[in-house]
Amino acid sequence: MEPKWIGLLIALLLIGLSINHFFVKRSIPIQPRPIYFGLMSLLTSFNSAVTGAGGPLMNPVYLGAGIVKQEMIATKAASTLVMQGFKIAAFASLGLLESVWLAGGVVGAGALLGNWAGKKCLARVSTESFRHAVYAVVGLSGMALLVRSMAA
Repeated sequence: MEPKWIGLLIALLLIGLSINHFFVKRSIPIQPRPIYFGLMSLLTSFNSAVTGAGGPLMNPVYLGAGIVKQEMIATKAASTLVMQGFKIAAFASLGLLESVWLAGGVVGAGALLGNWAGKKCLARVSTESFRHAVYAVVGLSGMALLVRSMAA
């Protein structure tokens, strides 16, 4: 399957999940067993490599498992850390690591600042507001991916 079509399917899934949350208001029972988190992470990483949009896919799974707010951010950060470790190894094996040090440093500094600010703000947000914000981002990500897939 071409990346364009994978992106289109993922975009429609993300938009559908957001519409379901805000308009249908029927909870989709996503309560995976621990083994499924690993499989979903693998699928998400693959999708991220192919379409460039993997992060929002796991959000409804985390919410369905009761992982919200600080726990969700920490879980996503740990997952991303592992994925980035593999990317660094891949870049190093291809001899491309030297060309990304500066960009990586800037992104890392921004991430540290964002995490600090997010920690301060997240403590003030209710769980329900957090859920709404997550599904809003899921929907917006789906729309952005849809536009990008249609343009490709």
